[in-house]
Amino acid sequence: MDVIFNVLLVILVIAVVVLAVLYFLGRKMEKRQVEQQSMMEAAKQVVSILVIDKKKLSESGCSGVFFPAPQHIHIVFGPLVEFVRNAVDDRLEIR
Repeated sequence: MDVIFNVLLVILVIAVVVLAVLYFLGRKMEKRQVEQQSMMEAAKQVVSILVIDKKKLSESGCSGVFFPAPQHIHIVFGPLVEFVRNAVDDRLEIR
């Protein structure tokens, strides 16, 4: 009976030690993550990836172009929209 009790006591002590180590490692990693997040926030940059080929846009036959927001463009084709849609579908091989 004493042998079983000693084995269970050793297993319990090992489990407590492992849990304590994991707890402190987790706290350390959490602090590191917060530091890295703040460094990323300090170094972030806003970049516009909106590139427009105005020559191709004018050759496309659109009737108008406007920018409702910095990262958005609206191109108006009017009655030609059906032909434009078919050309885009053909290019993307949707049909």
